[in-house]
Amino acid sequence: MKLKTIKATLTFLIGSVITNAFAANSCFEHFYDVQNMYTTNNFDATIAHTDSMGINLYALTHLYINNTPYTTWKSLNGELDGYALKGLKGIDFNKDREYVGAMLWHQSLIFDKIMHSQTILKNYECTLVGRTRISGRKVVVSKLSPVDDARYSFLIASDDETNLPVEMSVIAPSNALVTKFTVTAMHSVNAKNRSFPDDVFDSVKVNPKKDLSLVEIWPELTIPSYFALCDYGVQKMGNEMVDYLTFTDGLVDFRVYRNSKTTVMIPSATDGTISVFRKKDQFFEYAVAGEIPLAMSKIILSKIISNE
Repeated sequence: MKLKTIKATLTFLIGSVITNAFAANSCFEHFYDVQNMYTTNNFDATIAHTDSMGINLYALTHLYINNTPYTTWKSLNGELDGYALKGLKGIDFNKDREYVGAMLWHQSLIFDKIMHSQTILKNYECTLVGRTRISGRKVVVSKLSPVDDARYSFLIASDDETNLPVEMSVIAPSNALVTKFTVTAMHSVNAKNRSFPDDVFDSVKVNPKKDLSLVEIWPELTIPSYFALCDYGVQKMGNEMVDYLTFTDGLVDFRVYRNSKTTVMIPSATDGTISVFRKKDQFFEYAVAGEIPLAMSKIILSKIISNE
């Protein structure tokens, strides 16, 4: 190859690397702006949540008071229930049953987490897909893709004028649509005319933060490097006390349970963005549950040799 040709090839390759890096940086800057606009604005919205089971409608209220975001999701179908967040700490409620308690898992939590300005994505790539129209709004579409191809990807459409989210789709590693959240209506509100029940949050018991420095991660697990241990403990299940470890990548989390072997076991199950995968070896039964695809759950338990 002639020297001139080599120089031209190198110039093209270097230019492509710089262009791609600039595009990625621009995409992340746009995404962080969407996060910031969502976190710091005050609005009421109606959200359509679509998955394989059908469509559910929710009333979403988001307030930003004293530098703290408050969010409430209320179901518009069935019982008047939902959850409320102060930052990313939440409580469940059911007005029909007069119940308030510690928050369990919800399908829409992944929307709250990815839109929160404190969420930092680890080992994700960002691509500006283009512009289109959704529900009459001009939107910019960006895609957040994990570098490992084992976690969920996200397509986020944001209003071209306000940068507020209009739609978010959760995509499986197989490129199948897992679930989608679409903003069907949104209008600004005055936070001064609203209140949020801080006393209700204070009344719900929150487990104290635990010292993780001396906790040994079970060597039979395969935990991807971008996930970190964030909790551990023992949970009562039926008549047994079951050990667990919880991991997070800063966006989603999952829990691994280890207990004595049982006679009945459903190997796997999925419900929207959450999956459960079980496996037995000679001594224990393991279960991975959380906001991760089934494929990743299988990786986590891949070193365990099943005796069935």
